[in-house]
Amino acid sequence: MQFRSLVGAVAAAAATTLVLAVPAFADVTAGCSGEATIDGVPYTPANDTPSNPIVVPKDEGVVIPWKGGTTFDNNGHHGSLNLIVGPFSIEVDDWDDTNGPEPNQQSNEDVYSLDKFYDDSPFGRNIVGIYELTGTHTADGGSCSGNAMVKFEGNVLASPIGAGSVVLIVITAGGIAMATFARKVT
Repeated sequence: MQFRSLVGAVAAAAATTLVLAVPAFADVTAGCSGEATIDGVPYTPANDTPSNPIVVPKDEGVVIPWKGGTTFDNNGHHGSLNLIVGPFSIEVDDWDDTNGPEPNQQSNEDVYSLDKFYDDSPFGRNIVGIYELTGTHTADGGSCSGNAMVKFEGNVLASPIGAGSVVLIVITAGGIAMATFARKVT
């Protein structure tokens, strides 16, 4: 009976960690659109779910062509794109109308260097697994936001984040097991 309690506790801790780590869907609010292409694969919010995330390679030199647009007055615009990694929010990019080519420009396209993200990230190329990518865009004529899921390739257990998650699961399961055994002894 004690062994089944321990197995149940470990399974519950693992399930809780996985459920809390991955939101249920990708979404973009009305007024904005965007897409990016990575290694020849086009990605849009319509196909970016936890079961079909944006796949982010570890290779050096990867550039990501992107384009986006708004349906509202875009004067005074600003926004950012952030990766949510546990309690951390890592800025991937930010923008405002001072770095845009024209005032009230409602669409733009460019390329993004994935090396820049890895160089600026506190995790470097050690980030592995599925995470939420969030974005916001605000201008005089309106605002929009969106989120999508991204999958960084690699072995989850070989990364510090993955190893830390396993350690937390083991500690949680051990605490639950000790509490269960202590109750039975007294």
